[in-house]
Amino acid sequence: MIEFRCRSCNVVLEADDAQAGRPLKCPACQAVNEVPVPDYYQCPNCGKEVELRPGVEDRLVPCPHCGHSMQVAAEGSSGRVGCAGITGALALAALVAGWWLTG
Repeated sequence: MIEFRCRSCNVVLEADDAQAGRPLKCPACQAVNEVPVPDYYQCPNCGKEVELRPGVEDRLVPCPHCGHSMQVAAEGSSGRVGCAGITGALALAALVAGWWLTG
């Protein structure tokens, strides 16, 4: 099942996976919307394929297989999927290294 919002009235619409990429009329306002096509990515932690629904760009999304948090880059960014834990670990390492050098 694919959930998305009507581009005209913002009502939540639902469509079967088989309807992806096809037009769907909103029952509330009668506007015609295209059912979004889900994207598939590979989890950087476990390597399994993960379906990411439209609208998750720049948010942390847990892998349903291993629970690893990954961040999906918005269109036009350099990368598509990143590891959420790396940024925090690098920041902590830089902080400790800075403390060690100045201490």
